[in-house]
Amino acid sequence: MQIRVLGHLEATVDDRPVALGGAKQRAVLAMLGLEANRPVTPDRLIEGLWGEEPPPSAAKMVQNYVLRLRKALAADGVAEIVTRGRAYELQIDREMVDACRLERLVAGGAFPSPVPYADVVTFTTHKALRGPRGAMILCKEEHAKAIDKAVFPMMQGGPIENNIAGKAVALKEAMSPDFKDYAHRTVRDARALAAGLADEGMRVVSGGTDSHLALVDVRPLGVDGKTAEAVCDEIGISLNKNQIPYDPNPPSSPSGIRVGTPACSTLGMDEAEMREIASIMGDALRSPEDAGAKDKARGRVRDLTQRFPLYP
Repeated sequence: MQIRVLGHLEATVDDRPVALGGAKQRAVLAMLGLEANRPVTPDRLIEGLWGEEPPPSAAKMVQNYVLRLRKALAADGVAEIVTRGRAYELQIDREMVDACRLERLVAGGAFPSPVPYADVVTFTTHKALRGPRGAMILCKEEHAKAIDKAVFPMMQGGPIENNIAGKAVALKEAMSPDFKDYAHRTVRDARALAAGLADEGMRVVSGGTDSHLALVDVRPLGVDGKTAEAVCDEIGISLNKNQIPYDPNPPSSPSGIRVGTPACSTLGMDEAEMREIASIMGDALRSPEDAGAKDKARGRVRDLTQRFPLYP
C-alpha cells in the first residue's frame, strides 16, 4: 500500500483520493502525518473541521468520514484505524510519502521532513527546488535494490548529463543559507497572503496554512472560482480555480481558488507585498464587471512587478 500525504493539500491511498479537503486537513494530518498512533477523538475531529459552530449533522459526518478512511487504509491489512472507545488511532506499518513541492520547504527547514518516518520518499527536482525537470527517490536500504531494478533498466533511458549537472546545482543551492531564507519566506508569505485575503472578506479553508499554498472560498465576495480565476488573469495575477470541501458548485465553476507564494518569494517579495496582493485581489473581485476597477488593479500589479523584476 502506498500512502501519500501532501501537507495541507491532499491524501491518497494507492492513488485513490481519500475524502479530505480544506478544513479536514488538520484532522487527517493528525492521523496520517508524522505523528502516527496519535489518538483523535470525534470531538477533536469536529472541532478541527468546524470550530465552535459545527452543523447539526457533524457527529454523523465525522463517523462516516472515519469509516471511509478506515476502509481505505485497511486494504491488505497494511494500515488501519482501530476503534478504541471514542478514540481513533492510526497504525502504519509501511509508508510512502510523495513530497512533491514540499521538498523545498523540507530542505529549507520550514516543514517537517518525512524521511525519518517513511520507507520511501519521492519528489521532483523542478518547480519547488527550481532545478531541471526530473525527480528523486529516497528509500530505506531494504527497498533500494528493488527500486533500483525497477528504475533501470525497466523505466529509465540513457542519462542526460546536463540535466544531472543541473540537479546537482539545484541541490547545492538547496543547502545554502539563502535557500533556507527563501523556504521560510515562502511559508511566511503564504500565511500573510491567506490572512490578507481573509481581511478582504474571503474565507480561507482550514483557517490558514503551514505550507506554500492556501485554499480560499471566494463566494463571500459574490463570485465563484471560475470568475475569480478569469478576473485575476485579466489583471495579471496567476492562480487557479479549485473546489472546496462540500462544494455545492460543479468542478467547472467551483467555489474556491488556490493561491501559492513560491514565485513571489523567489522574486524577494515578503509579507507587505502579500498584503498588497490580497488588497488588489479583493478590489478586483468585488467589482468583476467594472473595467475601471480592473484597470486600476492591473496598474497596481504592474507597479509591484516593476519593483520586483524577474531579471533585475
